[in-house]
Amino acid sequence: MNRYKAQIQLPHIGSSGQEKIKAARVMVVGIGGLGSAILPYLASAGIGHLTLVDGDVVSESNLSRQVIYRLQDVGRLKVEVAQEYMNRMNPEIQVDIFPKFLDLDWGRDIIGQYDIVVDCTDNFRSRYLVNDLTAMYNIPMVFAAVYQFEGQVSVFNYKNGPSYRCLFPETEGKNLSCFDSGIMGSTVALFAMYQANEIFKIILGIGEVLSGQLLIYDLLSNEQRKITFSNHDNK
Repeated sequence: MNRYKAQIQLPHIGSSGQEKIKAARVMVVGIGGLGSAILPYLASAGIGHLTLVDGDVVSESNLSRQVIYRLQDVGRLKVEVAQEYMNRMNPEIQVDIFPKFLDLDWGRDIIGQYDIVVDCTDNFRSRYLVNDLTAMYNIPMVFAAVYQFEGQVSVFNYKNGPSYRCLFPETEGKNLSCFDSGIMGSTVALFAMYQANEIFKIILGIGEVLSGQLLIYDLLSNEQRKITFSNHDNK
């Protein structure tokens, strides 16, 4: 427990909270900007079982914002590089990988094994899929999205709370990624940290979880606001 001494000293955690963190099973979908930023903090805090899902390979254009990858990793599967990184960082945890993109067929067979699913994808199509799979099992979906210098964070399907579809009914809009609109690595990292905090709040049962609330933060103006939303028939 000496590894986790600093966080155990927090009155909201203690030894019993650390045991909850150790027992947690968390799936991270998408090991790009958000995923690569959040994973070191989940691993270093001692989350006992992490599963990484992504079929993409490292490209040179990833290196400015996906900080766990190096130039020599270009062309390798992101999940394999991330798994090696996590194992070096904290050999006490279990890290499993699925070197393929999430789909409905195999996703619904395994997603019920997890306590939390973290949506680190970068397009609407993938987010709807993560939402629908987590809604099947009432598993919290910890969400973030970044557009240029603005980001959003929320938690869906938490204790029968609203889903992603409640906030964003599906449309036939463009399926652009953050790369298409431009992005800074520091912006992505900040919103990944917001996600990490929501994960720990859910695991530990502390604080106010962003369920039914969308936190929006504009880094250029330093303005922050919340939008509230509720369940509806689109769930």
